[in-house]
Amino acid sequence: MRGRRRTAIPAAAAAKMRDMIAAGHPAQAIADALKADGVTGVSRSTVGARQREARGSRGKAKVAPAARKAKGKDTTPLPTPDAIPANVATTTLDAWIAKAERAASKAERKGDLSALGAMGRLTAALVEARRKNTPPPVHDPNDDPDMRALGEEVAARLHKLVDQVAPP
Repeated sequence: MRGRRRTAIPAAAAAKMRDMIAAGHPAQAIADALKADGVTGVSRSTVGARQREARGSRGKAKVAPAARKAKGKDTTPLPTPDAIPANVATTTLDAWIAKAERAASKAERKGDLSALGAMGRLTAALVEARRKNTPPPVHDPNDDPDMRALGEEVAARLHKLVDQVAPP
């Protein structure tokens, strides 16, 4: 067994503590309520330990500094220019482009020219992949010239050329 010996609490007080923990009361409020009921030996630390047990954790979790720093940030690595998936969503490509641009500006601030060049190549490859994955614009038939008039014009030119080669 690790740490201190577990404090013995009467059954009625333990039930009240479980109910207050389930209701979300803070440890100090639970300890004060139990002391007001005449229960001795119950401190905020004891109640805090029971709250952690109820949550299923023992003690405080140690979070590495790198994990704390990365919390809430996108930690997925950028693809290499040669390994960009063919059918990736344009929103993902846009996110990768923004991330590559941020990395390029960071490399520029640091003076790391090789990283700046690599991010430039990656950004170019991502922009090209986005262009290829973007669907073509929808064709508007109203933009087409009048085919009947065009057909008559082509027929007139053809007859004129034929008449020049082989006169009637």
